[in-house]
Amino acid sequence: MAEIIKNNTEYFKNFHEMLHDLFNLKEKEIVSDMRTASYDDENDFYLYNNENNLMNMEVVKLDDMTEYFSHYMQQERSLRNFTQTQAVDAICINNKNDWFFIEFKNRKYDSDVISDVKKKIFKSLWFVSSMNSFAGTNLFPDMDFADFARQHIIYIVVISREKNPTEYHRIHQSNNNLYTPDNFKKYIGYYFKDMYLFTEQETYKFIKNFN
Repeated sequence: MAEIIKNNTEYFKNFHEMLHDLFNLKEKEIVSDMRTASYDDENDFYLYNNENNLMNMEVVKLDDMTEYFSHYMQQERSLRNFTQTQAVDAICINNKNDWFFIEFKNRKYDSDVISDVKKKIFKSLWFVSSMNSFAGTNLFPDMDFADFARQHIIYIVVISREKNPTEYHRIHQSNNNLYTPDNFKKYIGYYFKDMYLFTEQETYKFIKNFN
C-alpha cells in the first residue's frame, strides 16, 4: 500500500485547527486520505485504490464532518430541528491557498450524477463558509467568501474509468488532461475557479504534482 503523503501547507493546517477547535476532534478524526475518501460503501469498493502502489495523500473527509456539525448546531446553537447537511467527499489545500473540493462517483456519469454534483456545490460551499463563521476564524482573508471561492476553489468530480470510457477519452484529448464538461462550465467564474472531471488516473497525477 502506498505511503500517505502529508499535506503540510499552512492553509491545510489552519483548516485542520479550525475543525479541531470547533468540534473538539482528535487528529485521526479530522485527517483522512484520498483512498479512504473514495470508498463506495454501497458496493464495498475504493474508486481510488492503492493496490497497484498508487500515490495517496492526506485530505479532510468533509462529508464525515457533517455529522459533527449537526451535533454542534443542535447542542451548541440550540437548533434542535437542524438536519444533517451534505458535503463533498474530500478537501485538500495547496500552498497557494487553492482549495480542492473532490467528489467520487463510482458509477456512470449521467444526469443523476450531474444533479447530485449541483446539490453538493451549494451545500459544500455553505458548509465550509458556515464552519468558518461559527469558529470565528479567518480562513479566507481580505475578501468575501464568494469572491474567495471564485478565485481559489476548484471542484473535481472523480469517476470510474471503466464505467465511463467516453469521458475517459475526452479527458485524454484535453490539454494537460484537464477536461471540463459543458454542464460544468457555467459554474466557473460564478461559483468556482475551475471544475474538472477526473478518473482514477488523473487523481494519481493530481497527487503526484500536488504542492
